[in-house]
Amino acid sequence: MRLARSAIKGGVALICAAAAVFYFSSQINKVGLQVSEQKNMALMNKDRGEMLTELKTNFETIGHNDQNLENALPPADDIINFIFMLDSLSEKMSLQTTEVFGNPITTDIDSYIDYSVSFGGNIHTLLKYTANFERLPYFTAIKSASINSIANDWEGDSSINIKARLYVK
Repeated sequence: MRLARSAIKGGVALICAAAAVFYFSSQINKVGLQVSEQKNMALMNKDRGEMLTELKTNFETIGHNDQNLENALPPADDIINFIFMLDSLSEKMSLQTTEVFGNPITTDIDSYIDYSVSFGGNIHTLLKYTANFERLPYFTAIKSASINSIANDWEGDSSINIKARLYVK
């Protein structure tokens, strides 16, 4: 009988020990999952913080330039300010220019108006004009430039023609 009691006590102790191991094991797993989740949340928050810092820096850099970007694409039916800037550039350089504008073209990718500017001068005039042209606050691209010299000398009087594209909205 003593042996039976000892066996029962041992069995109960074994069952209690197994239950305790199982309970503490599940608690350790829960704590491990919580720690893992908290670590992931901390990493996500750190990434978000870095992203917010980068966005703040970008917004500070952009500042009011977003309006400049918007104005860089004039409406296709209202390019008068662009024409005025081209005329101002010509006046600034004391050039008499002829400007010819095509019709607006819209593709799947963009909208634009092709145009050409013709004037007299020499290679230095062309280089100075294109340098000032690049400073215009519009999305425009020179497609080609030609210079035809009367005396086969770019330093002398020449006929200059620039073909370009104005991107519009």
